[in-house]
Amino acid sequence: MSKQIHDESQRKKQVKVRVDADLVDEFDQWCDDRDTNRSEAIRQHMRAAVSGGQEYETPRQPPNDDDRLATAYHRLCAVANQDGVIREDTATSILATVLGISKKETRPMVLRPLHKRGYLTRQSNVFGATSYHIAGWKN
Repeated sequence: MSKQIHDESQRKKQVKVRVDADLVDEFDQWCDDRDTNRSEAIRQHMRAAVSGGQEYETPRQPPNDDDRLATAYHRLCAVANQDGVIREDTATSILATVLGISKKETRPMVLRPLHKRGYLTRQSNVFGATSYHIAGWKN
């Protein structure tokens, strides 16, 4: 047994269920279509279920005045890691593909507006690499 001290708030609990094979196959296809995995999709559905009637699957209500920003926000939430962080190079590649714009345009057209509106916070590491944290993300 490990002698490491663990922060109890960071512990995760495993949940097991038995489901018909056909439903699992359909759900896996649904996950593939959204470029996510089964575990993250289940976590997102659990968050939505306990959010008190929240009608969106993201930490905050997506922008409702700009379809491009709403789509980008949904996609960033779908690909963020378990801490709600996504590297800038990953974000620009994915957003360029999803939105049909160049990687160079993703920063001024999408990432900066989402940052200014409070959906993302920008962070850098000691090597100078930039990543974004989705505001309001809870593990």
